[in-house]
Amino acid sequence: SSLMVLAPDIYDHLLGELRWRFTGCHELQEQQIISCDCPPANDLSRVPSLVINMIDEHDRQFPLCMSPDEYILESMDEALGRPTCVPALQRGSASQPVPLIFGMTFLRSFYTNFDVENHRIGFARSSTSPMPANAKCSVHTQPLLRRAVWSVSVAAALLSSLFACHVLFAPKGRCCGGDERERAGKGVGDGLPL
Repeated sequence: SSLMVLAPDIYDHLLGELRWRFTGCHELQEQQIISCDCPPANDLSRVPSLVINMIDEHDRQFPLCMSPDEYILESMDEALGRPTCVPALQRGSASQPVPLIFGMTFLRSFYTNFDVENHRIGFARSSTSPMPANAKCSVHTQPLLRRAVWSVSVAAALLSSLFACHVLFAPKGRCCGGDERERAGKGVGDGLPL
């Protein structure tokens, strides 16, 4: 396959993350892929790297990273006459023997050495990859926490904006205890306001 084929649960989770970052996404049922509007100037900086965690012979995880430029393909929508962005991810079946079938998209980013005799596979970043050979990446292990922090940050920003509007546009004497200061100043000393 030219696309990376993912088990349905992984595909659905990943597509949920991508739909959050793209607009105008629609599913192409026949191919089991989605197509979205490309961001202005094809700026994929809001799209995260794709992280594939592998497990070595000592049961340690190591991440293989793909930049958005590697797994988001640009295609021309003939009907609309504009480019669309297509994640190189395809929905697999629940009965596929592994959760991920790499596909050519992955194999273009990584030189892959299949050592059949020793039952091992080795990976090295391809020289054509836009990411450096020693690129580090990490998986956000708590996506719900990340979304919750983002939501709380947005709510705090909105509340701060509302409070600023209240302070700026509140009728005179209604904000910040102005009446009390004026009353206190009238009866004290030489009558100068405090």
